[in-house]
Formats: sequence, structure tokens, C-alpha cells
Amino acid sequence: MFEHPEFTGLVIDILARDSALAGPSDQPSIGAKRGERYGTFGIDGKHPVSSRQNMCAPRSLPIPEVLQ
Repeated sequence: MFEHPEFTGLVIDILARDSALAGPSDQPSIGAKRGERYGTFGIDGKHPVSSRQNMCAPRSLPIPEVLQ
């Protein structure tokens, strides 16, 4: 099952409101894993399944100076 755009929006909203997060990170974030951690469900009432095991290992990405 893929993540619906609405699910991604919910996860972004939750991350933006989480005061424990320091700010932008150079690490990729898997929406399904974040949603599971925060107890967020998709529009169908299910947790999307992470496709991380089917993909290569996450890489660090440079953060543009605008976000730093």
C-alpha cells in the first residue's frame, strides 16, 4: 500500500508541531515509519507499510543554506 498525499500531509503537520525535533535534518524520513511512531493512520484507517526494506539504504542529503 502506498501513502496517500493526505497521509503525507498529516505526517508533515505532526512533525512541524513536534517541539522535540530540533529542525531540518540531512537524514531522509520514511513517512510510513514516522506515521507509525506518532500513531497516524491513512485515509483508509490503516498504517501505510514502509518500503524501506525494498529500497537501498538511506543517504544523507545536503541541506540548502536557505533552511540552515
